[in-house]
Amino acid sequence: MSPVGVFLDHEPVGEIFRTRHRGRERISFRYLDPWLASDAAFEIDPDLPLDRRTSAPTPGPLFGVLTDAAPDRWGRRLMQRRERHAAELDGRAVRSLSELDYVLGVSDRSRMGALRFEVDGTFVSTSEEVPPLVRLRELLHATTRVVEGEETASDLALVLAPGSSLGGARPKASVLDVDGELCIAKFPRPDDEYSVERWEMICNSLARAAGIRAAEMRLETVDERPILVSRRFDRRETHRIHYASAMTMLGLADGDEASYPEIAEVLNRHGSSPGDDLVELFRRMVFNICVADVDDHLRNHGFLRDSRGLRLSPAFDVNPVPMDIRPRVMSTAVTPDDFTGSLDAARSSAPYFDLTPARAEAIIEAVIEAIAGWSAMARRHGASSGECDRMESAFLTSAA
Repeated sequence: MSPVGVFLDHEPVGEIFRTRHRGRERISFRYLDPWLASDAAFEIDPDLPLDRRTSAPTPGPLFGVLTDAAPDRWGRRLMQRRERHAAELDGRAVRSLSELDYVLGVSDRSRMGALRFEVDGTFVSTSEEVPPLVRLRELLHATTRVVEGEETASDLALVLAPGSSLGGARPKASVLDVDGELCIAKFPRPDDEYSVERWEMICNSLARAAGIRAAEMRLETVDERPILVSRRFDRRETHRIHYASAMTMLGLADGDEASYPEIAEVLNRHGSSPGDDLVELFRRMVFNICVADVDDHLRNHGFLRDSRGLRLSPAFDVNPVPMDIRPRVMSTAVTPDDFTGSLDAARSSAPYFDLTPARAEAIIEAVIEAIAGWSAMARRHGASSGECDRMESAFLTSAA
């Protein structure tokens, strides 16, 4: 098998080699000499130091930075459905996709971050079709049929290229905004108890009110259903920005546990503005506690690379969860050994963020003040009184 070229935007960085051993795919990576000699060179993954060695991932099948560029549950579902449809049309057996197949099958135009992959002189996947915003209705109906297992080949053709690149389990697709900028559109599921997209928008607005750098997003209404449209923060016009999740930067895998203090240590070691970002990270931790964003796992914390190092990406995927669904126990620990979502735990963790008790308390009070207006913010975004009653238990509005 020929090597897979690895690029950062248009810059050649390295090569991936794939072999098979006892029926299993194995991959390895090696940097290119011109990249190693470049003044702009940096490690694209903590497990890939800048040297001439050929490295293999341990213990999983992919390096973390490749996992960040790969599809998650929604994108994998789309690729698996495409393979089943293709096998049926071709009259052949369904092929099992390898982990690298998933990485290479993502649309090159909409893949997360700056990594690109070249096979036989062509960037893959070659599908460049990203639908414009005016096709939201078609995308909504197509994703609904995919969720219900009733999709057609034309549904997959519409959704696959823009949707395969995106993480998470919920239906979504890349779209082009009216100004041509790349966005993510998140769609409702038929079995939702409440509008997940609306409440993510509400939390985004509350986060901004609390002084948090949050992804730019808005709600669009299609067939009386809210669709969340979020600007991609890993793009600056046509320039791609390198992205790495906290999971990657900590050298961990899905299901591994870690803490906010460990994410803070990544900023201390690799950050280009650690002082500012440590305060920001503490503020986000407090906010996530106060809105019961208990799915704050390591894929939902990320970093963007600038010319000097890493910065926290804008906050994204912040969703409140009412207490009858899950208790206020975080997916990322508040202290090195406590996942309890309490403000007392946050206070005890303040030294890891280089914060004095007084400064930490001021941040907590500012976040609480912003969240105290959650019901008014919810009504502003169209939430009904019934939905507000349903979600009330998620919100902490007292610093006590």
